[in-house]
Amino acid sequence: MLKYWVFVFLSVIAVVLFFVGLFGNFVPLLLAGAVLLFVLFLTRRVFMPIPEPD
Repeated sequence: MLKYWVFVFLSVIAVVLFFVGLFGNFVPLLLAGAVLLFVLFLTRRVFMPIPEPD
């Protein structure tokens, strides 16, 4: 469950970086947020909890 909360935390950070870069016209933050979102999208299965069989 800890990995799930790390994923949520990193997702929130990535979205905040993206929008701060977008609205502040600060390209490095925009790119950092976009890259982090893309990496999290590709690795999302690593962070998701696996349900236990009954």
